[in-house]
Amino acid sequence: MNDPVEWRIPQPPDGFWLDLAGTGAPPGPLPAKLLYNRGITTNRQALEYLHADLEGLSSPFDLPDVDQAASRLLSSAAAGERIGIFGDFDVDGLTGTAILADAVEKLGGVPLPYIPHRENEGHGLSMPALRSLLDGGAALIVTVDTGSTAVDEVDAAHRAGVDTIITDHHVAGDELPAAAAIVNPAIDGRTEADLTGAGVAFMLARAVFELAGSQQPAHHSALAALGSIADRGPLQGDNRCITRSGLVELGRTSHPGLAALLKISGAARTDDNPTAETVSFQLAPRLNAPGRLGDAAPSFELLTETDPDRAERLAEWLDLKNRERRTLGEEAFRQAREQVSAQGEQAYVAVAALQDVRIGLLGPLAGRLCDVYSKPAIAVACKDGVARASARSVPEFDVHAAIKTSEPLLSHFGGHPRAAGFATPAASLQQVLDSVEHQAAWSLMGRTRTQYLDVDAEAHLEELGTATWDFIDMMAPFGPGNPEPLLAFRNLKVSNVRTVGAGNRHLRVDLESRGARYSAIGFGLGDANLGRATVDAVCSLTWNVWAGRRTRELRIKDIRPSLRNA
Repeated sequence: MNDPVEWRIPQPPDGFWLDLAGTGAPPGPLPAKLLYNRGITTNRQALEYLHADLEGLSSPFDLPDVDQAASRLLSSAAAGERIGIFGDFDVDGLTGTAILADAVEKLGGVPLPYIPHRENEGHGLSMPALRSLLDGGAALIVTVDTGSTAVDEVDAAHRAGVDTIITDHHVAGDELPAAAAIVNPAIDGRTEADLTGAGVAFMLARAVFELAGSQQPAHHSALAALGSIADRGPLQGDNRCITRSGLVELGRTSHPGLAALLKISGAARTDDNPTAETVSFQLAPRLNAPGRLGDAAPSFELLTETDPDRAERLAEWLDLKNRERRTLGEEAFRQAREQVSAQGEQAYVAVAALQDVRIGLLGPLAGRLCDVYSKPAIAVACKDGVARASARSVPEFDVHAAIKTSEPLLSHFGGHPRAAGFATPAASLQQVLDSVEHQAAWSLMGRTRTQYLDVDAEAHLEELGTATWDFIDMMAPFGPGNPEPLLAFRNLKVSNVRTVGAGNRHLRVDLESRGARYSAIGFGLGDANLGRATVDAVCSLTWNVWAGRRTRELRIKDIRPSLRNA
């Protein structure tokens, strides 16, 4: 953070208290403050949060249409029918498809998985994909992480005498498909909308096994956790139960594909379970890489592979494609920054239109631009007269709604308020972009440019101990809806200062106060101003694992000369 940052430190109301006896919480007010900042205000909520697992999961039959979907899927599988499973090509869709394919097979059916080619087919159930499934003998079709807008395709399947079950979590269109069941919590706006595509597929599979009187395979929760974290599902409620349990299962998995993925990613089994950060930065990029470059089939094969040797070969291939993806992504980002910089700060939307860029790189590229410029971003690729784009946005602007206003010009669009995509004839692209820019200007005009950092509480280094670290570990996994706790520390002595990483971008220091001393790392803070005396810092409490040794470490989010020295 190069610009000044304002720290916002909320305070619970006077007298706020939680009974955390028996939870392992350290003494003092800090644990209650951390929970209060996550909307936890009662003892029952605290226990449910700290001990979230599959036992606390809501009934899958609370989801829309699950009873119809589970009954239909079970009867088809029990009859030994061939069941087409059409899933999206990102990690959320891949893992959800793997869950349902495994469920169908274990319950006696024959799964016909279909993962579309990103470059050739794009998102969503298409007529060619439908014909392929019908030609394959599908007696039932199930979608995963998509399908809520597939009105024509579902009608075509029905005319062919085949029912469709839709499982999805995306915003539906004004007209719903005439499917046998639509399991999409976003349709009625209930809290289960926090579930991602993999989470919805997990819940449907759970309902089917419950109807069959069978036990759901343990690795289903690991797959659902991968998909949920990769898709940045809010880590609250049922989604927290699934991901927390799934990470535990992932840490002890004997599933050949998952084990090979952990090994090639350098995240193989240790004394600790994989974290959400492990999934986001090590596992998900490798699973996404083949699809980003076109064909996600190898990733799906890994998630369903039962032979350890073949799983290792597939994992090596994913690792190779991930290196290629990184190289191409960096070049695309370099070109995009040149374009966005030329647009100037007066533009409310950062737009980059690149030549010869892979379609699968547009989403991550838009995300990086949004993060760097702190405003909505759209990355575009034009080919054969068609412009395809991915958009990412800041919390204050619903980019999906903005794109929807140009619906007559679009051949395809979909997504969420913070992430969306569309396709349009190249001749119409500028009109769509101008419309989004105009709406962003009205929505974001006057928005403060001040950067804020939400801090949970002030603390002292000497107060940190094993119980505090363990309690924060209990609060994991961290991500959207459950951010990692941030603590502000004042008047710290600094020593052993050095910069590390490519271009000396990162700061490595030791922080000390009243005899307590911790090693700390600040990513992207290599040029931070430390002043000449003590510093104030906002940090999270993490673990550094190196060469099998696990040590406590502070991760610096912001650091500056102490106020008393200013």
